[in-house]
Amino acid sequence: MTDAGQTYASPSSMMDIRIVAATPQQEVMANLREGAEWHGPLMTPRQYLEREAHLVDSALSRDGRRQKWVMVPPTAEPGTLDFLASCETHRRPMLVLKPGHSEPCRAVVYSICSVVVPPDKRKRGYASLMMTLLHQHLSSTGRVPFPTFGEQVSGQDGPTTAWEQDPALLDARHDGDSSSAGDATASFLYSDIGDFYEAFEWKRAESRHVEWQVQDGAAGGTSSSSSPAAVAPRWLTADELVDIAQLDRKLLLRTFARAAETIGSQGQKIRFAIDDPEARAWRWRIERDNFTARFADPPLANRPTRYGVILGGGDGGGTADGPAYAAWTYDAAHRQLKLLRLQFETAAQFRTLVDLLKGEAQQHGMRSIEAWNVDLAKLGIAIDQPTQARLWKGEKVAFERELAGGELVERDDVHLPSVAWYGERRGGQHVEWLLNEYGWYI
Repeated sequence: MTDAGQTYASPSSMMDIRIVAATPQQEVMANLREGAEWHGPLMTPRQYLEREAHLVDSALSRDGRRQKWVMVPPTAEPGTLDFLASCETHRRPMLVLKPGHSEPCRAVVYSICSVVVPPDKRKRGYASLMMTLLHQHLSSTGRVPFPTFGEQVSGQDGPTTAWEQDPALLDARHDGDSSSAGDATASFLYSDIGDFYEAFEWKRAESRHVEWQVQDGAAGGTSSSSSPAAVAPRWLTADELVDIAQLDRKLLLRTFARAAETIGSQGQKIRFAIDDPEARAWRWRIERDNFTARFADPPLANRPTRYGVILGGGDGGGTADGPAYAAWTYDAAHRQLKLLRLQFETAAQFRTLVDLLKGEAQQHGMRSIEAWNVDLAKLGIAIDQPTQARLWKGEKVAFERELAGGELVERDDVHLPSVAWYGERRGGQHVEWLLNEYGWYI
């Protein structure tokens, strides 16, 4: 039958389909398929393949953290290159603060990316099935959502899907030899197809960002502010971003401690944050973007060497007002400086950081700057209903003074952070993702 333009194979033909860890040859084929789809304006599919091979040895990917998966039919020969779909996961540590607890606990979260179905196998429900099987494969409890796809059948409570009628159709069909599965408390992905993944229990998290346009002749990496925040900035290379990551972890633990103190009024929230004190994800993103930038035409002006800044200079990471720092990367395809992380405590620190960032962006030929989920409350910005309605309509809303010339945007179609929660969650509790910024995008 058809659903939203898709023709689904029957459950009986799908019940023995499984996901397995890709062989080296299958991984090359999966990357070739990805390259054909996503090589972008700067690279050829072959150059995309070279970049992916280059990133395999990054700190984010080594030691079994990265895994490519393929979905294969029951009749497939081992190692077949004619697989039905593929995707990629990265295993990451996170910290979770549960209601009623005074300290966070450690847990595992998986990021999911590069979901591809070959063109000749599309509109058969394979992407939907793969995402459902992936839930079961990653979850420590084997918890599987029941998506609205499959052949319609009738049950006692009215029409349901065949998957709901017979959960055995969703038995764990994966390669049990892989150690990269079965221990997740959560998983997340970034949707470029709107709310598609909502049907499979990846629920959208906050997806706002602030944009600044960079004009020719902007300040060249120094701040003209007379604020105490604008003292002794310490510039960092990509490798030195570990210093910011260490500061960020201390800040995160303090944030959890404050949240635990207010548990009486916030008892329905489960809070989590990705724990990356070695800045693996940030350095991976910079390495990836720098590889892509090799093919930019014209090339980036003044090859970048600075990817972070700490106000206050020293190892303390801040001024008398508190910690303030930023980490970023350069998107050569869109000529945009993207903030991996932006931390400030006061409006003065924020303005100083924006001033410095505009100078860096202008120096390397960037046309704009983008920062995800900026802490608007620290800037005295409250979004009322009329403003939210404008954002939902796709309008950019300017806060000239509060955002230092920036415009607020609500993304509704691309790069939508979405979370599936496998851990314990009682009725009425909801999950909050702390520090949900571009640095985790993959």
